[in-house]
Amino acid sequence: MKKQVSAIIMAFAVISIPLTGLAEQSVKEESYDLTEVVVSAKKYKPETIEETDPAYNLFALPESSKATTQTFTREKIEAMHPKDVTEIIESGLGMYQYRWGNRGFFGAKSRGGDSLGIVVDGVYLPQSEASRIMYSFPVAMIESVTIVRDASALTLGPLATIGVKDTSIGSGSQGFIMIKTRKSTSKENEAKFSYGSFSTEKVSVFSGNKINDNAYFDFAYSKDRTSGQADRNNYSNFDSFMLKSGYQGKDYIYDMSVLYINGSRGAFFGLNEDGSIATKKAINYPSMNSLLVTWNAVKEWDKNHITGFNSSYGSVCSNIITGSTPQSEDEYFNQYNLFHTIKTGSNTLRIGGQAILWRTPTGVGGSASGSRKEELFGYYAYDEKRISDRWTLDGGVRVDNKHVIEGAKATFGVDGPFWESPAKSVAIGSTYKMNSVYSLSSRIAYTNQPTDSALTLVAGKTTLPAEERKKYEVGIDAKFSRKLNAALTAFYYDIQNGKYVSSTTGRGDTAINYYDAHDMIRKGMELSFEGQLSKTLGYQLGYSHFVSSYEVDDYGNPHDTYTLGLNYKKNEFDANINIRRVSRFYTREGTAAPYTYHALGKYTTADFNIGKMVDKNTKVTLFVRNLTDRKYPLGYVSGYFYDAGRSYGVEVTKKF
Repeated sequence: MKKQVSAIIMAFAVISIPLTGLAEQSVKEESYDLTEVVVSAKKYKPETIEETDPAYNLFALPESSKATTQTFTREKIEAMHPKDVTEIIESGLGMYQYRWGNRGFFGAKSRGGDSLGIVVDGVYLPQSEASRIMYSFPVAMIESVTIVRDASALTLGPLATIGVKDTSIGSGSQGFIMIKTRKSTSKENEAKFSYGSFSTEKVSVFSGNKINDNAYFDFAYSKDRTSGQADRNNYSNFDSFMLKSGYQGKDYIYDMSVLYINGSRGAFFGLNEDGSIATKKAINYPSMNSLLVTWNAVKEWDKNHITGFNSSYGSVCSNIITGSTPQSEDEYFNQYNLFHTIKTGSNTLRIGGQAILWRTPTGVGGSASGSRKEELFGYYAYDEKRISDRWTLDGGVRVDNKHVIEGAKATFGVDGPFWESPAKSVAIGSTYKMNSVYSLSSRIAYTNQPTDSALTLVAGKTTLPAEERKKYEVGIDAKFSRKLNAALTAFYYDIQNGKYVSSTTGRGDTAINYYDAHDMIRKGMELSFEGQLSKTLGYQLGYSHFVSSYEVDDYGNPHDTYTLGLNYKKNEFDANINIRRVSRFYTREGTAAPYTYHALGKYTTADFNIGKMVDKNTKVTLFVRNLTDRKYPLGYVSGYFYDAGRSYGVEVTKKF
């Protein structure tokens, strides 16, 4: 496999050399942003100062992290016609989703099983709440999704875990998924309606206006309902409402938003390999409500000093009926983030602190764990120095302290109050623009993450040592021409006491993952190409590769993922196709050898849509998902959870 990776890197270099002359000529004709791979044929135009000046933006990325950042703009998302937000995330390089149990709770992994934190409108969501909110998050309200495949961006969120469920991933966030909800930049009024297979109906309305170029007010509504597959209990019915407003003054900015999601759904049955139902145990959520309230403010004191503050409140409250037994799963959090930026010449220094207060009176994840309360206090510093017009250095440090006030002793064997050991991280990065074509980047990071007290450990162990990681990355970004832009990143992780799922026991909502620790080396690469082959045809091509030195870690995650997107647009017509392939990987069941192995992955899917502008304000789109009708497994717990297969639909968009 080393030879395979080396051959790809060598091929990249060989291709690059003869294209340099062409690229220099092309770049003279057109200007390109060399710092970020944006999956869009149309460059996004910033409208507010926090987007044009990173000093105002709490979630501005370090220069050296941008090479491993991938952004899906609203234009690209609309062209994809994704079923839900998970399909957007899975389109990212090396990304794949996982689900635990027939409840279908969602998580995202990259680079061999690393979990990614979810950040919505600047708010870091605790792991359990994120898994439930993402299941029903309205795609129609998304402005962009940005995937940061490494946690060297230390200002985005904590590296320590908070609010995890017993079957969650063991390590803290090793990257982030940042979701921005839709925001008007002018007067906008739009309505959409779609109908498709399984009696699936989607309705969305967006109305917004910008007032006097410095204020805005938006309202959005989304309806998402499906009957699901026959005899699978995977129906759902959700209504979402969003209000946003903001104002930009001479030396200050504020924004606020309210997102409320209300609905119900069933937890679909798992199947055996022969297609028969493995466990026909009806689990239904007659009520599942999510609320997210955010408030952001930034104040410029003078040209060198800027202070920002972020405050938020969130909750997920649901009633669940397992058979005839009702149960509540409620959780709440408050979050506060304060930062100060100092700009002096070519240097930008940021210091800040973050507090997350999480609580559940009922327990989460299907286990009757009782009341839990946790607090997390994080402190960070980040500095970026522009040595020259071509060379930039950046570095950061973060410490997260977690306080377990109440630890659900009945289920997890721990009780509070007590402080867990602090999670620590330090990162250094560098970016060098060789010329108008090539940009080089490198990052070195170290993290120390304690074992979360809520995890269930393998038999005979009452604790696991802290996980230590030494992370190395190098990347090259090349903007050859309008037709060809390429990026390559190679990573190497030296992990001591890496947390992994050793085995799984139980069925359905009682399934439990057992964790152990082992030293391992993870390494791999991510390669992408994109461009506009003509005025009408564009493409995006991605490949990622991963291997691990530890067998359980190695076979438990896909080694190779491939993505291909083609988009065509001419006059009133447009067409898009997105293809994705995931290699074979496995999950294992049992507490000791011989284990039972269940195969996942090894599938290829293709989604296609074609649209026509009936008039300047009306568009009709026909779409088909999973064109190959491959019913691939999404996961395995008490049976396989398969994709529904091929589905069709039509969508009508009307602007007013």
